[in-house]
Amino acid sequence: MSKATEQSLDLLAEAIRSARKRRRWSESELAERLGVSRQTVQRIEKASPRCAIGTVFEAAVLLDVPLLGDEQARLDMQLRISRDKLAAARRHVDRLTQGFDDDF
Repeated sequence: MSKATEQSLDLLAEAIRSARKRRRWSESELAERLGVSRQTVQRIEKASPRCAIGTVFEAAVLLDVPLLGDEQARLDMQLRISRDKLAAARRHVDRLTQGFDDDF
């Protein structure tokens, strides 16, 4: 695993742990809210790369830890731009393959 990945995991794990403690939630309480075991919460907070990314993100959302930036409008715009680029690429491929006979 790259150093950048390890550092990102550590940063997110620390943010989640700190936010949980600020709310005075126990590991068990966060686990219950997430629908996972207390051991999973412990792995999240220890920056284990084996935790499901969706579970880690859900923990962050429950605790109001910013993900990929902290402005919802900006995230919505980035997602729309990405989807628009993908749609444009698909249209381009469709035009290139129009009338192409690949029946062998």
